[in-house]
Amino acid sequence: MFLFLFWLNNLFKFIRSPINKIATGVKSTFLYFFILLIFSCKEKRAKTISRELTVQSGDSTAASAQSDQSKMLYIERSHLDLENFSMSIQSKFDIPDSLKYDSSFYFEGIFLFMHEKKNNHSDSLRLEIDDYDPSDLAIGNFSDSLHFKTLLLCISWRGDSDQPGSEFVEYDGDTLKHLFTVNNLVSLQRKDKWTLSGFVAGRDEVVSSFESDYPLTVSLKDYETKITDPDRQAIGYSTVALADIKAYRAPTLYGKSTYLIKKGTKLIVDSIYRSLKLVRLIVSDSIILYGRPDKISENVQGNAAG
Repeated sequence: MFLFLFWLNNLFKFIRSPINKIATGVKSTFLYFFILLIFSCKEKRAKTISRELTVQSGDSTAASAQSDQSKMLYIERSHLDLENFSMSIQSKFDIPDSLKYDSSFYFEGIFLFMHEKKNNHSDSLRLEIDDYDPSDLAIGNFSDSLHFKTLLLCISWRGDSDQPGSEFVEYDGDTLKHLFTVNNLVSLQRKDKWTLSGFVAGRDEVVSSFESDYPLTVSLKDYETKITDPDRQAIGYSTVALADIKAYRAPTLYGKSTYLIKKGTKLIVDSIYRSLKLVRLIVSDSIILYGRPDKISENVQGNAAG
């Protein structure tokens, strides 16, 4: 009887041994596929997060983004739709895997994108705007006002020290082309077949007053811009003498017409006569005096505003 039970126990062990091996193999295979599933889900989630971080939207709209390899981010700054044209100005950034600096460090430039609806043609141009974050950026169509047969665009913005800039771009045939850029543009019109004329604002050389009557000419042959100082310029800037100033009642600056403006006296820099190298001053509300521009500039308080 004892021998029979011993034999039966060994038989059960013999049968159970392959079953245990099969069960162990099944468990190992299941564990392997379970681990692969976890890592696959994590990798998929990581790629999704990466794509979400590539294109972001804040106060500005993310217009488009290229592949993860280039990591370029375009943010639209301004847009204009015409009957047959669609235009967009976008800031371009080169975004790395991890940001270590302020976003301006990754700034690549500001671009104008043009799409012609009729023939489905597109072109782009990097603009001359070097300001990372210009304000009041806009696109204007100047074709009619300046009598251009092609599409003439004016890209305007306000940059550092609130200085306005204007870049003129032509779309001729199927190509965008930069023509010229001017700062502080006041007005511009067609003068003749080959010339545009207008005015820009600038500061005078005596008290740095900001005036808007500096003549501007633009040659349509080579798009060279020329800004000149007006010969006679009204200033009307109220200031104070920082030292005693020797002035004259007559524009001829004769010695007998000498008038001493004492330090601390309030006066008005009334006008500049550049060809005569004279500055006209007004003191005590009615006394008209004259002096040399360099002497007056050295001894009166100028406009230090930015």
